[in-house]
Amino acid sequence: YSVLINLNDDKLIKILPLEKSSNVFVIKGRHAGQIGRIEEIMIRGGKKIAKISAKEARMNVWIKNLIVTE
Repeated sequence: YSVLINLNDDKLIKILPLEKSSNVFVIKGRHAGQIGRIEEIMIRGGKKIAKISAKEARMNVWIKNLIVTE
């Protein structure tokens, strides 16, 4: 999950779930800086991996390296 917080009021605005069809931003790793949409979430070698389609390419990214965007 990612959350939107209003820092002026210290209030939670919205919770953004990490699920299929979510828009995401890659924050770490070889694909850092890429923006895309989750096609599928799978488990490989005990890690949750998201299959992401972006304008440039398709990639597999560890979900810990993702932030959900609107």
